[in-house]
Amino acid sequence: MDNTVYSVWLSEAVGAENRLYTLLLDEYGDSYGVYCEAEYNLPDQYSGAVERLKNKNLHGALKILDECRNAGIEILMRTDATYPKRLLAITAPPFLLYSKGKLAPLDDEVCIGVVGTRDISESGDYAAKRMGFGLASGGAVVVSGLAQGVDSSAHIGCLRAGGTTIAVLGCGHNTAMRQFNRKLFYEISSTGAIISEYPPSATARKYTYPQRNRIISGISQAVVVVEAGEKSGALITARYAIRQGRPVYAVTNSNGLLDYSGGVMLLEEGASLVRGPEEILTEFELLYPHKISRHRADEAFQNRIIKKTPSESVPIKQEKPVLVKQNESKATKKLPPSFDESGLGTIEREVCRIIYQKGEISQDELCAVLSSDATTIGTALTALEISGFIEASPGGFFVPADN
Repeated sequence: MDNTVYSVWLSEAVGAENRLYTLLLDEYGDSYGVYCEAEYNLPDQYSGAVERLKNKNLHGALKILDECRNAGIEILMRTDATYPKRLLAITAPPFLLYSKGKLAPLDDEVCIGVVGTRDISESGDYAAKRMGFGLASGGAVVVSGLAQGVDSSAHIGCLRAGGTTIAVLGCGHNTAMRQFNRKLFYEISSTGAIISEYPPSATARKYTYPQRNRIISGISQAVVVVEAGEKSGALITARYAIRQGRPVYAVTNSNGLLDYSGGVMLLEEGASLVRGPEEILTEFELLYPHKISRHRADEAFQNRIIKKTPSESVPIKQEKPVLVKQNESKATKKLPPSFDESGLGTIEREVCRIIYQKGEISQDELCAVLSSDATTIGTALTALEISGFIEASPGGFFVPADN
């Protein structure tokens, strides 16, 4: 029988982020050797794991293998070529990883983690997307956690630059597809990869996200905190990075709209303050001139091009868009000729046309006009904003993009 099934069995018996793997593999050689052992001479602190190790039933492991095959998920061992070797240098590296997508060897890439709050502000959303876009345009791989807020915005910015992004989950892949943006999930896995140390159907627990965070920082050569309060879970990732010897950056902006109270705490712990991706790229270009180019990122911003597909592009702005104010005219705007509506769904097209007709409208008003629910309208608004058709305005309103 393939040794993979014994590795999955061992992973389920021992659990994530556990130093016990090292003791077992040093003593018994590999997963199959651990499985074949009848008695385990381990310290008392591992008594619970010992009882689980004595259960030799492989039914659960075989079920996980079936789930992986059905979902197109690859199982990576520490000895596999695509297992990120940077993780081997951290305390308690994952024993195995479940990966969906195209996980190229990351050790040859410059990986930058981008994390922050789930309760993101408009300024934070803009800063995270700009960070992801700029880092990817400059040649970096963007690593984040796919959660709502800064994580998703960083992934989106990277993808719109045509870059590669890695999402690290705090649950299984099948669970994530039900909980997160399914469209974004598939877009990431089609060009980058989504990885987890938990099997496909594993649900998130209070402790799984802190465990996940050590992987984000472990894969990354630096971590950027875009927006985070004093109790944000993103600080856990940043502190992992500090302990792992990675540079940590806290993002601020000139108008002070970002909530970086958590970033202030990080500054006291040795983080550096930055305003955007340019400063980070400048530092890493000195270390990896064959990979990183600040000039490429500058050109991408200057050209204001986001790559959606090889045949389609839409504008992005380098500066914060000018938003429609309450006392300004809300005359009907026509869609610019450069916009191609062919990629929009029916609901997205309808929402877009109403916004351009009204000049300014809230999500609640859109729900009423279209007799639709908040989830459907919210998804359409996100897709339109990502694609550059509309912009978010203070007060919960949406306005036509100022192109």
